Amino acid sequence: GDKGCGCNPGVPFCAAPPVGLASGRSVLVCDGSGAKSKEALACTSEQVCLNAKCAVCTPGALRCNGDKTLFCKANGSGWQQDEDCAAKGAQCVVGKCMDLCAVSSGNPTSRGCRFWAVDLDNANISSGTGGALDAQNAPYGVVVTNAGPKTASVKITFGPGPGVPVAKTTTISVPSGTSKSIVLPPPDWKLPPASQDGTSLQGSAFRIDSTEPVQVTQHNPLQANAFSADASLLVPANGLGLAHRIVGRKQSLTNLRAYIAVVATEPGTTKVTVTSTTATLAGGAIPALKPGVAQQISVQQGQVLNIETDALGSDFTGSLVTADTPI
Repeated sequence: GDKGCGCNPGVPFCAAPPVGLASGRSVLVCDGSGAKSKEALACTSEQVCLNAKCAVCTPGALRCNGDKTLFCKANGSGWQQDEDCAAKGAQCVVGKCMDLCAVSSGNPTSRGCRFWAVDLDNANISSGTGGALDAQNAPYGVVVTNAGPKTASVKITFGPGPGVPVAKTTTISVPSGTSKSIVLPPPDWKLPPASQDGTSLQGSAFRIDSTEPVQVTQHNPLQANAFSADASLLVPANGLGLAHRIVGRKQSLTNLRAYIAVVATEPGTTKVTVTSTTATLAGGAIPALKPGVAQQISVQQGQVLNIETDALGSDFTGSLVTADTPI
């Protein structure tokens, strides 16, 4: 039997709780000597030991039954319903009504409720037979995956900005356990591709807001059998940081440049500082960067700062990008 520092002979008591649990799972009884004890009753896996008896639950404990919260009665005899989370527009999580977007905001993962997507630079080169291999202007898009228990309403916003004086929006429903592909910009917006090309600063990021935590991947282009393609698992806004070290490929052809794309995600002005490991191409108000020399650039929410190389073999790997708000 269990040995201890002494117990009352013949008196039953609850065993100490296993590691990680709040209550014991068996009733022990002290022998006549008061020096050791043995198990008198094993509670089931769903029960706890309370006042030397097997009870249904630990008083005050919380749990969920669908979207309803339950609490354990004061005498441990059973569970009692407390709140209907669905009636409050929330979901039950570990016995409490919670907004899952708020939960994911405090616990960054690949699932989230706000993302920023960018149509990155891609190849547009001669096919060698008089035509063009144009992945740059091929349809770009995202795939939204909803692994949660409820349908997600996903709103995509673009602009306002140059050529888009009024923000464009569209809303898509993504049922639980499904994925949806979305072409950006949607054809009914009647906008040209929003792809990056050369060094520039422009308002060309798509903001994606969801009522439920989702995962988003972007695909450039969003089609099968493309000769040049890339895909990215987007990090939700709550998981973005203030400092990023760049890892990339070298510029391989005159018009296949390496690039860094930075999105400002917070309202107002974000001060972005780029310390490049290589010389870069100037564009618009963005000067050519010199290796090892920090350059600060002001970026507004939703704008994309795209910086590209300008020589064969140039490589951004090791460059540092910092900001005063998450990027």
